[in-house]
Amino acid sequence: MSSLQTPTFFAFAGDTITINTQVLNPDGSPFDLSGVTGINYVLASGYGQPAMVTKTLGNGITITAATSGMYTVTLAPADTAGLVGNYLHASTLLTSGNVNTVFSGILTLTGAP
Repeated sequence: MSSLQTPTFFAFAGDTITINTQVLNPDGSPFDLSGVTGINYVLASGYGQPAMVTKTLGNGITITAATSGMYTVTLAPADTAGLVGNYLHASTLLTSGNVNTVFSGILTLTGAP
């Protein structure tokens, strides 16, 4: 599996937020998600803090192109309504009993313009 991605970006609290992710092998080729047993996503106020939002495969996470290593995390408006500030967000992949972090970064949520 590829090196860790660090998606840091801004979004408006209360919007639908879509995070498109591609998992790559170390050589840059797509990682086949066909054998994946789970994908998780968490949003928390910081390291070691409890998750404020959790998404799992089939519940906010969809594999969009398995052989291309692509999946999408969708945060519904209710997931971030009322949240303003910097939040840690991360996604992990479960394969054959192994847990691999696909990305970890900062999601900055601001109020609507």
